[in-house]
Amino acid sequence: MEKAETKRRIETMKKMETMQCKECCRDISKEVYEKNNGYCNICYADREDIESEKKEFNKEKKSETQYIDSSNSSNIVAKKFKLVVKTIKIIGYVGAVIIAIMFMSIGDLWVLTGFLSGIAIAITTWFSTLLFEAIAEGLNLLQDIKNKL
Repeated sequence: MEKAETKRRIETMKKMETMQCKECCRDISKEVYEKNNGYCNICYADREDIESEKKEFNKEKKSETQYIDSSNSSNIVAKKFKLVVKTIKIIGYVGAVIIAIMFMSIGDLWVLTGFLSGIAIAITTWFSTLLFEAIAEGLNLLQDIKNKL
């Protein structure tokens, strides 16, 4: 007799559509889901408290996640790296122009060589300063993380 009752209950459960509560993920019937706007009976009774807590939590999160501009950071090492980057760029770009002018003044055959040499030196200068810029930005980001904590 018990086996027949168990089989009947299993068949009934298979036919019943179940949904999940929006809050606690409990399995609930479709009727309860529709009646309570997606909440189980327990969560539906507490939904106003839950929604007000969610809104308050989101307000706190928004106030905490304000972006701190890394250019205003007071990391001395990062500032020194940026100074090194600016110095290398000035020396490299001025050197590229000087080399290009020197080659171009030699003669007609050297004009293209001088132009290409100047471009190559300028590109090399830009690539060589990328590492220092990356280190400086990484240090600023670490400083921002430290300031948030």
